[in-house]
Amino acid sequence: MDLFRTEDIIGAVGSHEYIGVRLAYQFVNLENAKFRYDWTVNLLDSLDMASFHPHRPSPPDVFRRLTSKLAGYYSEDGLRQKVDVIRVNDDKESIERVVMLIEVDEENREVSDGRKVARLTFEKEYNLFDVGIGPFGSFDYCPSWLREKIYEVKDLYECSVNYLSPQQMRDIVLKVLYAAGNPVNKINSLWNIPASREFLAEKLEGFSREINEYACTQNNDIAKNGGVLFVDTIPIVNTKEQKKKISADAIAFALDKLNKVLREQQDNIVFANDPDKARVKAQARFQAEADSMMELIEEYELLLGEVMDEVRQAREITQNKLREFCASPAKQAEHRETVKSSKGGKRKLQKIEEVKAVLSATQTIPARRFNLQPAAGI
Repeated sequence: MDLFRTEDIIGAVGSHEYIGVRLAYQFVNLENAKFRYDWTVNLLDSLDMASFHPHRPSPPDVFRRLTSKLAGYYSEDGLRQKVDVIRVNDDKESIERVVMLIEVDEENREVSDGRKVARLTFEKEYNLFDVGIGPFGSFDYCPSWLREKIYEVKDLYECSVNYLSPQQMRDIVLKVLYAAGNPVNKINSLWNIPASREFLAEKLEGFSREINEYACTQNNDIAKNGGVLFVDTIPIVNTKEQKKKISADAIAFALDKLNKVLREQQDNIVFANDPDKARVKAQARFQAEADSMMELIEEYELLLGEVMDEVRQAREITQNKLREFCASPAKQAEHRETVKSSKGGKRKLQKIEEVKAVLSATQTIPARRFNLQPAAGI
């Protein structure tokens, strides 16, 4: 699959004076392919990409992900019903979820209080997934169709714990891309990669070829498409217009990156169990991320023959903001309340204690540096 149209490519044919490459990538039907953890790790090792090893699938995370998929609306036994998976417990020792069945009308409005019909537990010490199907105790009868879905989830756990999730495969690609360059401003599937890091684009193309070949053996639809990950590159010609675009993209990426890291570290501080330790870690993390980003910027400066002072100024400003934040309990309290009240916030600040009471009652890649000289004509 060609992600670039040749008629859109403008540049000097055969020119060796280029800034780097522009890479486009796209996933297709990734959810229909399966990649074992050990197979993927061996592939990355063979491509000299050990730095991009994924984390081994976490059994508790697999349990959480699979059981959450039970939730939804179903039309069974002549009734429209809703399945809720309620979090009861999630601590160092175990996880507990309760499956509730609720009758709804044609517009999916609840018309009953709901019945507890199954308990799903996970013991972390032994990675034991256990299922309790009603009726028992305060749990009501669980209909056969829902019982089958629950046991399908349990069976799926046994294989999923040894396989990477689609998101983990996407994360591998993103880690390579972030180590290689930066996205084109507002086009996250299109990346600029400087000549100093072009080797990473080549490795990603090799990774794509291998996983596509493997995925095509698993599924006819995937085979028809030619794979699940498509990567295409074209050279970035060394022209005044292209250098201006590359510079603008790099600056936009750097400014966005600095602000994002600042927000992340502020969140980490205000929600940490040990704020003092979190403040030290936050400043060290910011320093590491900023240093990594500046390495990329410096390589662009050498290639483009210009100095990006905006990025250095932004780094100093954001770093000072983080220092001020660490030293101000008032700012930390204000930030916590802002996140707490924001709609759709990523952090769950409170457990669902009401539900629990009712139920009980009834995861920076260092860049390779080159001694580059400005290209001719700069």
